[in-house]
Amino acid sequence: MMSWKAILESRLPVRKQLEVQERLHRTFTAVLEGQAVELRWLREKRWNITEENYLEMARGKTGALIAGSCEVGGLAGGASAAQAKMLYEFGMAVGLAFQVQDDILNLVGKEEEYKKEIGGDITEGKRTLMVLHTLKKAAPEEKQYIIKTLDSHTGRQEEIGKVVAIMEKYGSIAYAKRIAKKMVVDAKRGVMALPATQARERLLALADFLIERKV
Repeated sequence: MMSWKAILESRLPVRKQLEVQERLHRTFTAVLEGQAVELRWLREKRWNITEENYLEMARGKTGALIAGSCEVGGLAGGASAAQAKMLYEFGMAVGLAFQVQDDILNLVGKEEEYKKEIGGDITEGKRTLMVLHTLKKAAPEEKQYIIKTLDSHTGRQEEIGKVVAIMEKYGSIAYAKRIAKKMVVDAKRGVMALPATQARERLLALADFLIERKV
């Protein structure tokens, strides 16, 4: 893989190279496990999923990738163990926020900005934070409709629109926005203990971008 080649060709001490490789291996494993969990939910048509189950899946699928990237970058740049841990936790928080924001945009974003099909997550049957929140609040017939629609993998905009309308009725999209914003606030607070450098300012700007993005 290109990442291993870059590490071996770097000027990092051998011990540091091994440490970085271990972190990358852990990152790639977590990403694969997170993706596997989501695919298993779809294959088995599982609906006994909690919001914490979703967040745990997203920690692997998306959070681990950004967390590992931040941590490895810090280690390669000479960060202490404590600073690398802060960077990892920052990356995990913004990674989760990124995933939640992506799920939101998939429902209510503008296709010309988002660059992907709006409502595609419903067609794929994905168990997003908004879906799980709605299922907790919805009336039995609404809950049944959502599950039936997502399990059918429909691409019909009328059916997708009805699911989104039910989500909006119970404030599930607004709820997800609040969760994502809190994740970013927590992430930014965590890196304020790092030295006040241009690098830290870039991390703070990245966190803001992830929650404000429309693509």
